[in-house]
Amino acid sequence: MTYRSIGKILLVAFLTFSLAGLCLCLGCTRTPPIEGPGNDDPLIDDPENTEDADLPAVEIPRANLIQPDELNALILSEHYVVIDARAFLYFVKGSIPGAINIPLRFVERRQAEIPRNRLVVFVATDALELSQLYGLLIKLGFDPANIRMLEGGIPAWEAAGYVAEDNELPPCPR
Repeated sequence: MTYRSIGKILLVAFLTFSLAGLCLCLGCTRTPPIEGPGNDDPLIDDPENTEDADLPAVEIPRANLIQPDELNALILSEHYVVIDARAFLYFVKGSIPGAINIPLRFVERRQAEIPRNRLVVFVATDALELSQLYGLLIKLGFDPANIRMLEGGIPAWEAAGYVAEDNELPPCPR
């Protein structure tokens, strides 16, 4: 094998890895349209991860549901925390101002980040996810008196005339 052949092989390898790196970088800033359940895009919902599929749906007591106007009043008082339990790409498209994103599938692993001694309002994708989240929180020992679930989610928030703030995607690692 000649030096010229080795040089060509190295050049092709370099270009291949450079292109792969570029594709990965562009991939992390790609924001596909979110059309709700049934979207087959793996960036929105990892089909290999079925952790939250096994969570039972439970009935949420009326006292634990909160309406957008009530949440807005809480925002003015600053005695609350909002946890957005939707997948990250839903969160990026718009959420309650100041919300923290802890997707449902990570709630159990990241429960230490959820305050237990103050009011926490949760946002989910739909009613099923909201009821699964409520059941999980109770199972994890959270006090129901400190849990509120935003009824209707972001669509209800926006329908009430409030703004869902866009969140930035993190930059590609370099």
